[in-house]
Amino acid sequence: MSMKYLEFDISNKKQQLLDLLDNWYYLHTDVKARIIYTYDNIFGDIEETVSDKKHEADFLDRKYHLLSYLQKHNKKIASDEVAIIDNMLNKGKLRDIEIAQSRTSNKAYQSRFHPFNFNRLLDTAHNDKYDISMIYRQIVKQLHPDAATNSEYHKYWNHVQLCYRFKDIERLKMFFYILHNRQYSDGAQTDTGNSTAADLLQKYIEKQNEDIANLKMQEPFCFEHQLSDATWVVNRKRQLREQLMQLNKSIMQNRKLIASTPIYD
Repeated sequence: MSMKYLEFDISNKKQQLLDLLDNWYYLHTDVKARIIYTYDNIFGDIEETVSDKKHEADFLDRKYHLLSYLQKHNKKIASDEVAIIDNMLNKGKLRDIEIAQSRTSNKAYQSRFHPFNFNRLLDTAHNDKYDISMIYRQIVKQLHPDAATNSEYHKYWNHVQLCYRFKDIERLKMFFYILHNRQYSDGAQTDTGNSTAADLLQKYIEKQNEDIANLKMQEPFCFEHQLSDATWVVNRKRQLREQLMQLNKSIMQNRKLIASTPIYD
């Protein structure tokens, strides 16, 4: 395979990968916002009620099991201890809500310091160990709008910011490799080096295609076409109402069980 063809193949694969990264960004910004807005207009009130009932049902379930545990071990429960239990469970509920709100579809990575090593960075076996802040800083040096280098990539600045906010080391690695258009292993462009670069870019392209396909199957993206289906909307509302009925049933049952637990003044 000629050197000229390999260089063309690498250039073509870089553009394919950039297009896929652009699509990923578009899904997470424009498409996601539009779907959520439409979904909330249709289901917002009942979804909010279901969410509130879930927290209440979980709170009462935990409270009942804690009181049952104390009673099982012959512990007399005083009214002031119930207040302490309520306060403890409320704090736990708030913490659970905060954790749920902070979660994304992306994996959270631990940040550890390693000496900068390009080849190690490209090794997927070390995804969860590499310092994501260091990778981000390397990209910023090349991509910042005030930087003089790689001006053709400045339009991807917001894409990188989103990756960093999500702690998405996979896509940061892809941007990093595109921006650093050289071989770090031997410092020279060779047929072998170019072939390796083309193979790695193809691997990234396949990974990005797979991630986008999986993303479209997750909420809220899986609702994009269904929201215009009147039958699906009716069925979805029925499912949410049935879920609400089950939650109310659980709440009432646990309230009765808690009320039957002996409490001492």
